[in-house]
Amino acid sequence: MISFIHKMIKELLLAIILGSLLGFSLTGGVIALKKNKTNQSVIVKNTGIGKSVSETKSKPDPEPSSSVLSETTSVDTMPSLVIDTPQNESVSDKSLINIQGTTTPNSLVVASTTLETLTTNSDESGKFIIENFELEAGLNFIQISSVSQNDTQNNTEIQVTFSTVKF
Repeated sequence: MISFIHKMIKELLLAIILGSLLGFSLTGGVIALKKNKTNQSVIVKNTGIGKSVSETKSKPDPEPSSSVLSETTSVDTMPSLVIDTPQNESVSDKSLINIQGTTTPNSLVVASTTLETLTTNSDESGKFIIENFELEAGLNFIQISSVSQNDTQNNTEIQVTFSTVKF
């Protein structure tokens, strides 16, 4: 009789423990599901050089009467930086080149290699020219940075090979 009672107590404790675990698991899953439904997703769309538009949308609740949809549009103010000449991966037969391009108006433009660093400012239309930039023989990695008046920076790199070999 005592062994029967012990067996019943063991089964009862096992049922309580398994029921508690199952209940806590389901409760945790429901809470996580509710949190997931209320989170917002952000979609970023590229709209051109240096600009992106982000949309923030709330995920709708299961009830149609309380669904929410909101959009926020913002334009990135990062300055664009476009190098017109020389072209990336080009070959030059001259050791001194001019670097031309466009960026945000009135920005500081810095071009550098391991050999030298030169700076200039873009004009009111954003155009800039760095004259007599010296190349080393062989492949040159030129880092070009643009820093706008509000201290926003944009970077790019071009590769220019200096060679006097005739092709």
